[in-house]
Amino acid sequence: MGQLRLWIALAAGLAATLFWDSELLTPIRLFIVLIHEFWHGLGALVSGAVLQQVRIDFDESGETFVRGLTTGAGFALTVSAGYIGAALTGAILLSRGIAGQWERVTLGAFSIVVLYMSYLFTEPGSPAFYTGIGWGLGTLCLCLLGRAFARVTLLTLGSIALWYCLYDLLDFTRELQRTDAGIFARYIQAQDWPLGRALSLQQLAGSISLIWSAIVVLAIVMTLRPVLFPPRQFLPAESPPTPLEKAFPGEITPPVQEWLLSNGFGLDGKPLPAELLESPSPEPLSSASPSPTAAKIE
Repeated sequence: MGQLRLWIALAAGLAATLFWDSELLTPIRLFIVLIHEFWHGLGALVSGAVLQQVRIDFDESGETFVRGLTTGAGFALTVSAGYIGAALTGAILLSRGIAGQWERVTLGAFSIVVLYMSYLFTEPGSPAFYTGIGWGLGTLCLCLLGRAFARVTLLTLGSIALWYCLYDLLDFTRELQRTDAGIFARYIQAQDWPLGRALSLQQLAGSISLIWSAIVVLAIVMTLRPVLFPPRQFLPAESPPTPLEKAFPGEITPPVQEWLLSNGFGLDGKPLPAELLESPSPEPLSSASPSPTAAKIE
């Protein structure tokens, strides 16, 4: 069963690779972009800013509007959270699907978070609203249909989310101003950070993309490693026999020998074979001298 789950995940990734630009995949591409933007918003909230609204468009662009993001560390966290958070989401979904554990709980919790974020931070009637509400309700229904539906959904969404993060990060053919790495690079130069003075905008954006890609790969490996390469379980070594066990049966006195043999047992305490029981009684094994005869007293 584990091999089948892995094949489903690989098939989903291959389909995304071959048909990524197909219109059939537009809904799922928009959903991954929405998750990406939600993570920008969560990064802003963690940084102490106010998340105002999340928008996406049918050309698969997205924007996250925040207020009160004043620190460099907060900006770095917010702009980095998009790809890293989306990759972490994909890795968690994929790992639960491959492991075959908590599939319905994982998909149900994911669906509720998507519905909640869509309700609070998207404009009703917008592409972001319809994408979030539609996918949230759809994945929730699939969760209620049973474990098999939940498992396939986790494998598909997880694989495509991971593929999207790596593909989009390493796509340097787009306009630099529209990429998160380009936005972060311009911010670094505007703040006159030392790294911004040492590198050009293109070099800085490319370096940021490579760093984010390394973090994404690390997150994928750390999340999927326990599932794909579970630790070996070693059986505990047998404890050495106790002195009592070593000594058993110990010394057998002549009276004990006679009792065992007369009752059909050998000296090891096990029943004697039937052919031995039918033969004449064996001589006592004791080397002790016979009891002396009683002397006549006159």
